[in-house]
Amino acid sequence: MSIPKISVSNPVLSNLLMIMIIALGVYAWVTLPRDLIPEIITYTVRIGTLYPGASAEEVEKLVTVRIEEEIENVDQIDLITSSSSEGRSEILVRFEEINDRDFDKRIQDLRNAVDRIKDLPAQILDDPEVTDLDIGSGFPMITVTIAGVLTERQMKSVAEKLEKRISSIKGVSNIRIAGIREREIWVEVDPDRLKAYNLVADQVTLALSQRNLNLPAGMLEVGTSEFLVRTMGEFQQIEEIAETIIKVNPSGTPVRVKDIATVKDTYEEARTLSRINGQSSISLTVQKKIDGNSIKIIDQIRKIVYPYTIDGKNPASVEKKAKESRFLRTLFNQQTPEVIDLPPGTEIFVVNDSSVILRERLGILQNNALFGLILVVFFLWLFMGTRNALFAALGIPVAILGTFWILKQIGSSINGPSLLGLILVIGIVVDDAIVVIENVFRHIEEGMTPAEAAVVGAEEVTWPVLSASLTTVAAFSPLILMSGVPGQFMRIVPITGVVVILASLLEVFAILPAHIAEWGKPQSKAENRQQSWFAVMQQRYVSILDRILSLRYLVVIMVMLFTVVFSYLAFIILPKELFPGEEFPQFYIKVDMPTAFGIEETTQVMEK
Repeated sequence: MSIPKISVSNPVLSNLLMIMIIALGVYAWVTLPRDLIPEIITYTVRIGTLYPGASAEEVEKLVTVRIEEEIENVDQIDLITSSSSEGRSEILVRFEEINDRDFDKRIQDLRNAVDRIKDLPAQILDDPEVTDLDIGSGFPMITVTIAGVLTERQMKSVAEKLEKRISSIKGVSNIRIAGIREREIWVEVDPDRLKAYNLVADQVTLALSQRNLNLPAGMLEVGTSEFLVRTMGEFQQIEEIAETIIKVNPSGTPVRVKDIATVKDTYEEARTLSRINGQSSISLTVQKKIDGNSIKIIDQIRKIVYPYTIDGKNPASVEKKAKESRFLRTLFNQQTPEVIDLPPGTEIFVVNDSSVILRERLGILQNNALFGLILVVFFLWLFMGTRNALFAALGIPVAILGTFWILKQIGSSINGPSLLGLILVIGIVVDDAIVVIENVFRHIEEGMTPAEAAVVGAEEVTWPVLSASLTTVAAFSPLILMSGVPGQFMRIVPITGVVVILASLLEVFAILPAHIAEWGKPQSKAENRQQSWFAVMQQRYVSILDRILSLRYLVVIMVMLFTVVFSYLAFIILPKELFPGEEFPQFYIKVDMPTAFGIEETTQVMEK
């Protein structure tokens, strides 16, 4: 028994299959993560080390070479590249293509190898940082920039509040902060005073380190009770540092830190600077987890910072936004989002919003689907009536929603390449349905019942429809076999296209015949008269075809010659690139400065 016959014999089963596909597809559409690019495993690990004040030669000799010698025995390494510059060492370790579990083990082996190095210079700020390069989750979603008429302390406080609030959003993995300086207490020793009191700098350091301690002192038993005893000696205020005794003179006079040094409550020297519209700022670049939904996360971030943006301070925009928020909260029974209390004068700018491009591509997909649906319904209604038009149009949502469910099962997301795959094939989703419906419609016009015509018509075109669809699948399939990072990026395009085509075939042979048999009706005479204009067009087409067939050899040669010549010219003239260029509403400027330039000189150049 053929699949169309099973479909017609069991319409309830076919309808349940359609409802299940739609339900699972809607669930997948709601829950699938949204990204600009798919998750890409580069099998590359970065080892970064900061060595302030060291030349490139010293960094290479004392840091880079020692790390390379220690890690070269780690298994399954494909390539090691390194770069040593002033104050910085960076090593990239690329592994062979292995599974995720083995890759995690190799990363841990690298960390263990780096930890075994004990003879690195003491001036290194932090231990070498070992991180894997995750293009997908490491791609920044959005940058929140803080500016305004604020002191540095106020700006830092605002940044810390925003960081804490944004970090609590589900799906946020990391926030990189630029332009912020950590608080530091500087003890600036006067060499002349130090010499006058017959002291050396090490005595000052020793006195401060011995005074700034919290030490456990054991347990104290009092009757049946036990108490934990600790010595609380850490500095709480800057005055305590100034009053720290370094030594006591033979006369009994103590020498304090304030006698030989100046104590300042300040910030560390700037390593990075952030500016927006010419003002000093602090920027928070947000990254998401692999399963995070970019659009939802960005929407929540925008709700948090909206009152302090330019639109948020515009009374008309505030009133419009308030009405929209009240409507949405009423509709979805949501709570009012928490508002962060920030100091007056705070200005927040939202830049590098990746959801803009993602929303645009989703809009293209929706517009293409809607436009294609309208055209399909119109032309099928024009030639085969309203019912047949609706039968074919139903295949579009079934195929697309079924594809979304498959994407969720394979761990993919709604991203640029997957949307590209959908956009490429959405125009041919209904081709199979049109072929089947037209053949069934022909049998109905010849006098068959809808049930008989649905079985016979679908069975007659089974192999032609399968052949046409499988040739398209065959064209997509080689891209699935691509390896490396380009393969991971492009693989989702053919996968999406193939799944859409297969879902369309399932709908055409397992669901469509049941719908035609249940809801179709014989062609009436009135409807036949409505198609009389088409008979006139058909007669003219037949007469033109007769003339062409009489000159068939000449026509075939001319068409082949035309195709070859213009294809060759197009191949030569048209530019060649892997991906077409896109116009983005922003651009980046990267400036390489001489190695002798410090951060102040670089800032002056950038201001110009």
